[in-house]
Formats: sequence, structure tokens, C-alpha cells
Amino acid sequence: LLGDPSKAKAKLGWEPEITFEEMVDEMMEADLLAARKAVLLKNADWS
Repeated sequence: LLGDPSKAKAKLGWEPEITFEEMVDEMMEADLLAARKAVLLKNADWS
């Protein structure tokens, strides 16, 4: 991921609510949850 929020701040007054590291943590948690659900469904023969 790569981005520079300075243009959004300058033009819209937007400020990020979380840090980059927090965003990555949230994305990883969502990916892990999706993977766990997929395994559960496969093991329950719901695939």
C-alpha cells in the first residue's frame, strides 16, 4: 500500500482517523477471519 493523504487534506480538509499500521492490522484481521470462515465451511462440507 502506498499513498499520500496530503492532497485530500489540502483540498478537502480530510485527516486520517487511524494510522497506517492500524489500517494494516484491521485488514489482516479481516483476511484471517475470512480464511477461518472458509475453512469452517469447507470442513462442514458447505463449500
